[in-house]
Amino acid sequence: MKKIIAVLMVFALVAACSVYAFADGDEEVITGSCYRFRILNDEEASIVGFFGDGGYLHLDSSIGHRYITSVGTSAFEFNTNLINIRLNSRVKEIGDYAFHGCTELQRITIPASVQSIGKYAFQSCNDLEKIAVPEGVTELKDGTFMFCPGLTSVSLPSSLEKIGTRAFEFCTSLESLEIPASVSEIGDYAFKDCPRLTLSVAEGSFAEQYAKEAEIPYTVTAE
Repeated sequence: MKKIIAVLMVFALVAACSVYAFADGDEEVITGSCYRFRILNDEEASIVGFFGDGGYLHLDSSIGHRYITSVGTSAFEFNTNLINIRLNSRVKEIGDYAFHGCTELQRITIPASVQSIGKYAFQSCNDLEKIAVPEGVTELKDGTFMFCPGLTSVSLPSSLEKIGTRAFEFCTSLESLEIPASVSEIGDYAFKDCPRLTLSVAEGSFAEQYAKEAEIPYTVTAE
């Protein structure tokens, strides 16, 4: 027998949907009028689906008594109405393909709490303009910002150690990118078809050697 599970409203502003979810006893996934959540444990939940209108969204911090700590795999994938989203300060992880194909997304505010960003998380976000990857993230996985032709500004953290294959492929508007000295691995085609790009690299760093070998324009800064 199904029981009604009352949950708090999760998004505000344009997509302020009321949420009443239904689940069978031990079901791990619950669904509301605009969202789908996966229960991770007694204290945490993950957004795994959104089918609201999009627009300007602010991800709230909790669903019932559980904190929302992750944006799950493909949670917002192909939502072509999403323009701007602010994640709450308890989110620790952005999953694979989380915002893939959100072609109208222009801005996303990623809190300092985020420690992991999945592969192809922002692939084909055509209108995405600026993004700051928070400290603590150690890897940009394969295709993270692949096919983001509107991207003009990216800030990478000093904790970053790896840039994955095709991570910035076809970011045709990106003109400059500072690669932290901590980076010790850059995957194949990471900056393929970035015709305007000049890298800023630390003297003697792995990134400097990479830029030379890949014949990518670069400037050198002292550590």
